[in-house]
Amino acid sequence: MIESLVKRYYGLDVFGVTPYVDHGRAKLYRLETTAGTLLLKTLDPETDDAQAEGKLTAFLSAHGIPVAAIMPTKTGGYLAGEGDFWFHLQPFVPGEMLALNSAPDWFLQTSARLLGQIHAALKAYPRLREGMGAAFFSDEMIAYKRGMYD
Repeated sequence: MIESLVKRYYGLDVFGVTPYVDHGRAKLYRLETTAGTLLLKTLDPETDDAQAEGKLTAFLSAHGIPVAAIMPTKTGGYLAGEGDFWFHLQPFVPGEMLALNSAPDWFLQTSARLLGQIHAALKAYPRLREGMGAAFFSDEMIAYKRGMYD
């Protein structure tokens, strides 16, 4: 299914699909495609304004912030899929994922500087909606997140 949807929405052939990370509502897959290695991130179809993430990463990238900008579809949108399977693509950034609460001091300092740069750039961005949506704080989501650390 992933292969045919990526072909339909992005015009890319997929040669390999590898499950990468499962963050509950968002599952990540590493794809080998005609455009190189990409990351497919699934999105909850109930997400409020799922197009917003693509617009925001494009803005940040255009303002010099190093982000893995979400790739637009063939029609220029930032969301693809059908039924209960919605996703977007972004460049795969190789490297190591840090274990929870294991970031070294140099990483924390670099992250803090980058966060400041992001906030400075966002001063020129239209005001975002506030909140994460009611589902983020549902009993189901809280139980799921707690279970990730048991």
